[in-house]
Amino acid sequence: MAAQAAKGRSQAAMEAGNRAIALNPSNPETAAALAGVLYSGYREAGASMAKDASRDTDAVPRCAMIVLALDAYRNGRYSQALVWTEQMNGSSPLMSVIRAAALGQLGSDQAKANLDKEVVSPTAFKKAINEIGLQPDLVSMLERGLTKAGSILNLRAALLADAESGLYSKSLRDRRRSGCSVDPVYISSLDKIESYH
Repeated sequence: MAAQAAKGRSQAAMEAGNRAIALNPSNPETAAALAGVLYSGYREAGASMAKDASRDTDAVPRCAMIVLALDAYRNGRYSQALVWTEQMNGSSPLMSVIRAAALGQLGSDQAKANLDKEVVSPTAFKKAINEIGLQPDLVSMLERGLTKAGSILNLRAALLADAESGLYSKSLRDRRRSGCSVDPVYISSLDKIESYH
C-alpha cells in the first residue's frame, strides 16, 4: 500500500489497503495506513478511519496521528494538532512542519525556537508535503502557519538555487493557475526562475 501511494497510485494503494483490512480487520496499523492514503483525496473518510484506528489500542498508530494532526490543523484546532505532534514518538518532517505551523497559528513564544530546533527549511517543507501528497489548500494553510511562526522559509533563495534544475517552475505555475494562494515571495521568485528558462 505504501509503495503504491509513494508512486502516486492512490487507487491501487486504496485497493491494497482494503485487501489488507479484509485479511486482518482488527489491525489498527493497517487501518491507519489506509487512512493516510485516503486523507489525500477523501479527507472525511481518511479522518474517520484514523479516529477508528486510534480507538481501543495501547499505542495510536503513527499514520493515524499524522492524519489526526493534519485534520485538526486544517479545521483550525491548532492546540489539538499540537497535542498530536507532541504524542508522536520520534519525528518526521511532516510532523515538524505541523508542529511549527500550529505554534505559529497559536502565537506561541516557542514558535521561532521550534523552527530553529526542527530545521523547517524549504527542502524539508517540500519533502514533508510530498510525503503524503497534501492538497494545495492545506499546503497554503501550513505555509501561513510557518510564516506566523517566523519562518520566511527562505523560499526565494531556495527557488533561485533550484531554478537551473527546473524543480519549482512548473509546480508554481500550476499552483498559481489553480487559484491556490501563492506567497509574493513565490511570485517574484517565479518570475526570476522563468527568466532562466
